[in-house]
Amino acid sequence: MKYLPLGLCLFLVSCFIGPVEDLYEQVEDTYFSEANSIAPKELGIINPSVSLDLIWNANVGDHNGADFSLVAFDEFFVAATSDGTIKKYESFTGRVIWEKNIGTNISIGIGGNSENLLIVSDDGYLWCLDGKGDPLWKVFLNGEVFVSPIIHNSKIFVRIGNYEILGIDVKEGVIQWRFNKPAPPLTLKKTSQLVLANDVLYAGFPAGKLVAIHADSGGYLWESNVSKIKGVTEIERLNEVVSKPVINEGTIYAVSTNGSISSIDRLNGRLMWTRDLSSNKNIQFNGYDIFVTDKSGAVFSLDKNNGNTNWRLADLQYRKITSGVMLSDYFIEADFDGFVHVIDSESGLIVGRSQIVSGVKILDTLIVIEDKYILAMSGEGEVFLIKFDEITQVSLEDKSFGSNEEKILEIEAEATDKVDELDRIYE
Repeated sequence: MKYLPLGLCLFLVSCFIGPVEDLYEQVEDTYFSEANSIAPKELGIINPSVSLDLIWNANVGDHNGADFSLVAFDEFFVAATSDGTIKKYESFTGRVIWEKNIGTNISIGIGGNSENLLIVSDDGYLWCLDGKGDPLWKVFLNGEVFVSPIIHNSKIFVRIGNYEILGIDVKEGVIQWRFNKPAPPLTLKKTSQLVLANDVLYAGFPAGKLVAIHADSGGYLWESNVSKIKGVTEIERLNEVVSKPVINEGTIYAVSTNGSISSIDRLNGRLMWTRDLSSNKNIQFNGYDIFVTDKSGAVFSLDKNNGNTNWRLADLQYRKITSGVMLSDYFIEADFDGFVHVIDSESGLIVGRSQIVSGVKILDTLIVIEDKYILAMSGEGEVFLIKFDEITQVSLEDKSFGSNEEKILEIEAEATDKVDELDRIYE
């Protein structure tokens, strides 16, 4: 028989597609339903000691809400949106230096540096653009990409969704090496950002693994268990390192989605300490403590030496908050409703808050500039520059009333205007 009956074909297709779709829905339910279904915590009253002021905002282009990265350098930054638009801005004025559109949708952006800008298009190509946004080359990757590529020296490093890592020559776009690690049949549609230090790449993998790779050759160095697999079913046992690890000299810290956060010796992958904590958000480090947001949105400060809890903040649970960034003595996060929150890194108290856009989520792409400004991007493709200030008595006077002399001059000027107005009426 040359062809199968249509009814049998439909039956076989439904048998194959249905279970796969159901499986992905089960995975979503297991890992993300709690955060999506529970009502976000109402924001409480705070006693602010810092201020957040919007300096400027601008629309880059139409965007699908994906977490696109921003590339900042000197006094400029570059942003991209899913409709193919790429713009370079003056950071402190919002002036557009140049604008390009690559003519196709972008799935991941933007990576690289001031000389080589990197994006991945929906059709699976890695694009390398020059500092003016003009294409230099593109190469087909043959796989989905979930995180922005990075550059080190003369190489570009790209993670593909099938857990393959590529080392690509930055000048010609030639793939110089591939690192492959077998992936289990069931994985999350997310991978951790690559971290590079001292010519070693670090990448998270399924089964709670962290792997070290030689950046020049793609050679395997070591593998470490961030956490152990738990549960009975395949879904319950699903446990990946999708958060960006963070490095502190000879130590690297990593966290898994369904298990533990661990401190690992960078030299040999030896586990130094571990504790229960699950997260799919990036870790931050201020030199003394580790900051991580768990799946519910609770924020933890942990002692770097043993993983013990310094404090836990539950005020932002289920608000779909970002990974956060460090700014001086503060940990800054944003949420689904356009709020930016400032957390004192010592006390764990929220000491500043501002809603820079209403009803739109802030993407997981916060960048700190000069320890004074925050760059942010919304799910609708708008970019913002926010000024951070500690509130003092002087700043309160400047913000609210000005000096006494300035206030007197303002009152006198208003009184003079009123007198002039009355004179005109009676004339």
